[in-house]
Amino acid sequence: MLVDKDKLQDRISICQGCEHYTSSGTCGTLIVGTTLDNGIHLCGCLMHVKARLKFASCPIGKWVSEISKEDIETLRSLSAKFKVQYNPSGTSANVEMNTLNELYIWWNKHIGKRKITTCFPCIIDFYQDLQNILKDADS
Repeated sequence: MLVDKDKLQDRISICQGCEHYTSSGTCGTLIVGTTLDNGIHLCGCLMHVKARLKFASCPIGKWVSEISKEDIETLRSLSAKFKVQYNPSGTSANVEMNTLNELYIWWNKHIGKRKITTCFPCIIDFYQDLQNILKDADS
């Protein structure tokens, strides 16, 4: 999920040289970001955190995600097929295993090794991590 040390340093150097980098280490106004005159929205992220993430990218294109847009679309499609059906007690679930396996394969190829498991709480955590990648890819 994280870039290597050299890539991190490259990204941070680019951010620090950018006119939109603030003294608090953010891209635009902290958390809320800033909308530029051309309509591009700066993210407001703490760049020492965002720059570490493989799937993150600069909102004005100064550095790009290590995960292609096509791969993100594949993730979006797989995530849309991911269904969890809870039992009445809420202690377990039925998961479509083919989709779950495809999601694990995607993760291990693009983000990093993650243990394949059918543990219900682990699957929910995994799904939330996948949703966070999609959310971040959209910003």
